[in-house]
Amino acid sequence: MTLYAATIFLSAFLLFQVQPLIAKIILPWFGGSAAVWSAAMLFFQLLLLGGYAYAHFSIRFLKARTQMGVHIALLAASCALLPILPSPAWKPSESGDPTLRILLLLTATIGLPYFLLSATSPLLQAWYVRRSGSGMPYRLFALSNFGSMLALVSFPFVVEPRLSSRHQAYTWSAVYVLFAALCGVAAWVSRASGTKIPLPDAAYKAPAERPSVTQLLLWVGLAACASTLLVSVTTHLSQNVAPIPLLWVLPLALYLATFILSFESDRIYQRWLFLPLLAPALGGMAYLIWANAGNMHIKWLRRLEVSDAPFMTREETSKYTDLLPSGKAVQFSFEMEAKSVITFPSGEMTLDGPGFYEITGLAWSGRGTIKRVEVSTDGGKTWHQAALQSPVLPICHTRFRFPWKWDGKLALLQSRCVDDSGYVQPTLGQLIALRGLNGPLGSIYHLNAIQSWQVASDGKVSNVQYY
Repeated sequence: MTLYAATIFLSAFLLFQVQPLIAKIILPWFGGSAAVWSAAMLFFQLLLLGGYAYAHFSIRFLKARTQMGVHIALLAASCALLPILPSPAWKPSESGDPTLRILLLLTATIGLPYFLLSATSPLLQAWYVRRSGSGMPYRLFALSNFGSMLALVSFPFVVEPRLSSRHQAYTWSAVYVLFAALCGVAAWVSRASGTKIPLPDAAYKAPAERPSVTQLLLWVGLAACASTLLVSVTTHLSQNVAPIPLLWVLPLALYLATFILSFESDRIYQRWLFLPLLAPALGGMAYLIWANAGNMHIKWLRRLEVSDAPFMTREETSKYTDLLPSGKAVQFSFEMEAKSVITFPSGEMTLDGPGFYEITGLAWSGRGTIKRVEVSTDGGKTWHQAALQSPVLPICHTRFRFPWKWDGKLALLQSRCVDDSGYVQPTLGQLIALRGLNGPLGSIYHLNAIQSWQVASDGKVSNVQYY
């Protein structure tokens, strides 16, 4: 029992630890978009289903020794793919939907290890029953759930703050080798045919009716609803708060907790209690969607006036009027000026150490098309031209990239852009001199000053105000 328990615990821990780990590594490659975690969740759930299918096929159709040979061969092949550090060749080189590229990247980087981890719990439980002749080992299933929850809770609070992404990947890979060794030993000791898997006494009393197609579709649909809601809620949090591992892990941990409660005992889930609660839950969700859409602030429209000139209303006077140091005011400053910002590395990130990095970011202009972006790593003392990623279109976001070798010393990263009208993105001091100090950092609605990121000697990146 100890061998099977240790292997199942390690597999569950690694299975859920690698999800936020790999997603965090590739997040900057795709602009920090919330779509990264959505695509990753799609990959994880599809491969999890594939692992269960492999375990079912092996147990049902393969002999014990064949199961051992196939599984040990796959374990050896998966170890050859370590460590789980994605190749820089997978970085996107052009704009477009990144979903397919993310799925292919994950498949090449962690596909086989994740597939085998997914199959471990059902496969080893069947091997244990066959070898020991005991009933279904629900304690092993509970241990698997415990390992999964421990992995999710420990990542944002223990692993992420203490280890860099590279060290996390190498540590995970080393523990995976240990898991592969234990799983190989478990496969070896389970190679004998053993006893037939026993069934509960109730299974011999009366054969159960085969579920109808309608019932099967209902079961699949309900399971799909849970997975869809998990991805939707996580995407909503990532888009409206921040795409960080903590907000990825919390919904997933809650989702896993429902599995633990449901399978722990048949007395926990009582349909007479939970089914009536579904109605107010759905009503509450509908209300939140309705309220979040701004419908709480609907006003009755009694009159509509049309003019060929700006109105002097509250917004025009308080937000689109810039008070200058001379006492004069610039009215109706509606046009969005050119701006650029470095998205990697950026605030709250941590670099793994000295070496080569690719600085990436976004530039845009309400005046026209971005013509040039320059990057400085010394606080604006020297500037170097960055490469623009096509397509470069008017009044649209334009991605830029610049190769940088960090020496491990204090660095101050900045970017500035120029559009086709000749406008150059100003420093914060230049912006305040031009538009006045309308707020703590100058103009509120036109805060397009150069953004500065400070990289400390330990790799931590923070936001600094540099005039």
